[in-house]
Amino acid sequence: MKSVSQAQAAPVQIHPALWRASQLAQSRQPIVPTGYTVLNDELPGGGWPNSTFIEILPTQTGSGEISLLTPALKQVVNNTHRRIIMLNCPFVPNSLCWLHWQLNPNKLVWVHPNQPRQVLWTAEQILRHDACAALLLWLPSHISLTAARKLHLAAQRSTALFFGLGQKQQQQRASPAPLRLSLQGAPDGIHISIIKRQGPTHVAPLFLPLSLKKGASFTFKQEALHQTLGSNHVVLDQPVHTS
Repeated sequence: MKSVSQAQAAPVQIHPALWRASQLAQSRQPIVPTGYTVLNDELPGGGWPNSTFIEILPTQTGSGEISLLTPALKQVVNNTHRRIIMLNCPFVPNSLCWLHWQLNPNKLVWVHPNQPRQVLWTAEQILRHDACAALLLWLPSHISLTAARKLHLAAQRSTALFFGLGQKQQQQRASPAPLRLSLQGAPDGIHISIIKRQGPTHVAPLFLPLSLKKGASFTFKQEALHQTLGSNHVVLDQPVHTS
């Protein structure tokens, strides 16, 4: 039988994975501030957690999701030799925008699997081998709960920031990701709804002003590839063997 002192103790004092439903949980992972105080205040730990599957679900690609993540990406790569990996990104990253954001394009690796079945396997291996400072994965339109759980477990074994960028319709599916946000573009920024977090339900959307959005970090011109990324472009065109 529990003592009175145990019953009155804060949940985190009983076990670090516990929290009160009326309060934000304390993150057990290192935190990277988002760069936006209003968003930090609504996230457990006050920022983006490392070693965690974080889902970002914009209403459409290019709604400001890269601009949202830029402050955190700067913090994790500018003072280290480790890189940002963009996996299954639908567009060619534009180095001029990354330079404008004070991000070194040489720290950016664009990995483009030719076969859809390679995408999640590649993401899992990157995380398992802790091969980058940050992984931005553009999620396939259909991802099973089993596959999502594998990503979640692999993220816990890494030290990277891991963002799964999906689509609006994926908000309704079950997900093991402890943090899920939806984005909607606005003329001068984005509206953010926190779909899932370790803490009380978030009701009112947040507005974040952004100086660059609407896909400004990409170019649709395939011929610009060698000008933008050069040797930092990897195409996976060989069959993947998982056995």
